[in-house]
Amino acid sequence: MIANSVLLDTNVIVSIFQGHETLAAELEGKHLYVSVLPRIELYSWRSSDIDRVRWLDEFLGECELVEMDRRIQDLSIGIRRNYNLAVVDAVIAATALGKDLPLLTADQDFAKLDGAVKVILLEGWPKK
Repeated sequence: MIANSVLLDTNVIVSIFQGHETLAAELEGKHLYVSVLPRIELYSWRSSDIDRVRWLDEFLGECELVEMDRRIQDLSIGIRRNYNLAVVDAVIAATALGKDLPLLTADQDFAKLDGAVKVILLEGWPKK
């Protein structure tokens, strides 16, 4: 596992954008990774809010983007088959597994991975 590093789920990035300063502070100094699919989700919001796009550009510019290579695709297939996760969630989990990173999320669906992927579950979220 890459020390002091974490893969962020989409909901974590949205929470930070919405002003959850405690979470943002906890991530300070960590090496942040983002799968390509949350990036697509975040930039696909129907709103044309220029400030949101600028914030995303700045925030994601500080993260390492993980592309979906063949290995991550194959891991995604296995995770989707074995754990019945949505495609996007399977890719995010496969990215964490393929890069040997813990996944930070508030999505309870990831709890079913039973240790196959290290999941840091933000329970009772959102908190400000």
